[in-house]
Amino acid sequence: MVFLSAFFNKKADSWIKGRKNQLQNISPKLKDWKNQKIGWIHAASYGEFEMSRPLIRTLQSQFPNLKFVISFYSPSGYENIHFEDERFLKIYLERDIANLHVKYIEVIDPDFVVFIKYEFWFNFLRILKARKIPFYFTSLHMNRDHYLFNPFFKAFLNLLKSSHQIFCHNKASDEILKEKGFSNISVLGDTRIKQVQLNKQNATIIQWSKPGQQTIIFGSCTLFESVMIYNYINSNPGYNFIIAPHDIDEHSISAFKDKIKRGTSLYSESIHTFKHEVLIIDTLGDLKHLYGNADVAYVGAGFEKGPHNVLEPLVYGIPVITGPNIRKFPMAQLLKSKELLFVIEKKNQLNQCIQNLFEVDSENFSDLCTVFFEENQTNLDIFTQEIKQLIGE
Repeated sequence: MVFLSAFFNKKADSWIKGRKNQLQNISPKLKDWKNQKIGWIHAASYGEFEMSRPLIRTLQSQFPNLKFVISFYSPSGYENIHFEDERFLKIYLERDIANLHVKYIEVIDPDFVVFIKYEFWFNFLRILKARKIPFYFTSLHMNRDHYLFNPFFKAFLNLLKSSHQIFCHNKASDEILKEKGFSNISVLGDTRIKQVQLNKQNATIIQWSKPGQQTIIFGSCTLFESVMIYNYINSNPGYNFIIAPHDIDEHSISAFKDKIKRGTSLYSESIHTFKHEVLIIDTLGDLKHLYGNADVAYVGAGFEKGPHNVLEPLVYGIPVITGPNIRKFPMAQLLKSKELLFVIEKKNQLNQCIQNLFEVDSENFSDLCTVFFEENQTNLDIFTQEIKQLIGE
């Protein structure tokens, strides 16, 4: 099916071409790594890799001789994450077919494998278990109604119990898994907290705004939300707007740009100049720094599967809005309970919500955000101690 869709879909085409002759291409470097310690870290896409950055950075620092194989399934990660360090090798993960995994495992010969979040590749896990290669899961969040708890998936759940260690997102997940008979559980916390703080610390804030006007960012927004967004922009003059579509293909950019009745600029064409009151982000990875310009942020996909990273704008101390589908997102639920995230149930509530947030004491709100980040740090030490015991450095 992927091969058929490649004729019509750029991502599918990248998916196929990226895997062509891959094993042959990576073999020379892996031969140079023979008899050295190798950690294999798998992230589905760009977003999951961002979650893994604090872990990888810690491993780099603690284990200077460790080599890294970083695998992706989606082109969004593979094509936009780059490594200059010679200790890194980037690959695509193959489909979950046993004989394909066997070939890669034999060539890479990892000392351990780390899966970020919900990457349940059951044939892959089965082979790792059979070969006694330790594997871990990090940032795992489990609800009581997760499909793995269905009796039909009992064999898969038992395979997950073979993990060397599972590092949970929060205490609730820890308790649920222990109720299901898991004993190899630790609470790591949300690694995104550490990562967004590092992003802010290392950011070069580009001041993109018209002096004297407040700025609203619509971040990681979907086409489903486009009508709500351009209707708001068209009916609210006097503000600066930054729009970052979740997909930055030509169709998505046009869906926003063509309907906005104001002057618009593309970020790639006007990085250092203020030309219009509406800026559309057509690059990947820059949104997290641009949140530093905003007074209020709306984070997309809350009316669909659930919001994207609400911590990215919050680390700058600004109010964040999203849609109602946060039931499976514990961080969003926590932030809502602390009145740091504001949820609108219907799209026609956006206007009033933004106006209400402009009346909030910005300094006091920023202080509350600072306290939240200080009180919710990630416990990376338990992860590095686990790896230290394993590889003996």
